[in-house]
Amino acid sequence: MATKGRAGSPILLIPYMWIGDFVRCHSVIKVLRQRWPDRPVDVLSTTLCAPLADYMPGLRKAVIVDLPRRRLAYSQHRALADRLRAEHYGSALIMPRTWKAALAPYLAGIPERIAILRSLCFIAAIDSIAFVSKFTSTRWIWTRLAVTDASFSSSSN
Repeated sequence: MATKGRAGSPILLIPYMWIGDFVRCHSVIKVLRQRWPDRPVDVLSTTLCAPLADYMPGLRKAVIVDLPRRRLAYSQHRALADRLRAEHYGSALIMPRTWKAALAPYLAGIPERIAILRSLCFIAAIDSIAFVSKFTSTRWIWTRLAVTDASFSSSSN
């Protein structure tokens, strides 16, 4: 991850919001804490997954929000962006490959937004992009993003 964020600024991790995927994101949290021990790591969570955050060492807190899945709900994204802006995040790792997942960090003005891109639908909302094939393991991608500079432009399996 490049260092656009201030030293010591928090990192926001936006995982998939299903329980199994949420638990798997803990490996990314551990790598981020090893690589940047001075930067706290927070995770966006639903009320369903939030109790799991208590069992994730290295995680400062869960930012709880329940956004609807089948519609935009712009006002809720705007309210979430206001909450995120107040935390002064320096970086956001956006794991879901949807433009809605990137919307609140963009509206919050988080200076470094990193996402996996398999289509060009949300190119304006992200800062650094990892182009991947549909066969690349998501866990491999996020470990690589956490361990190396996120500004790479291509990856292979």
